[in-house]
Amino acid sequence: MIFSIASDRDETAARLLEFALRDASETVALAAAHALATSGRAQIAQQVLSGEAGSRAGRIAAAVSLLVTSL
Repeated sequence: MIFSIASDRDETAARLLEFALRDASETVALAAAHALATSGRAQIAQQVLSGEAGSRAGRIAAAVSLLVTSL
């Protein structure tokens, strides 16, 4: 579902992905971060992740960085 939302380029899709980025499931959050990064909206993911405390944000950012650079 995350990736189908990512194909939409409107504000509603961006807000849904931002919401998903805050999901308790790290898998859902990673998918949302990847979708934001690959759709030209990486700044949203960076803002949300920078506001999170703990290692979760770092793991997600590192994984997205690896995924995006390996494309």
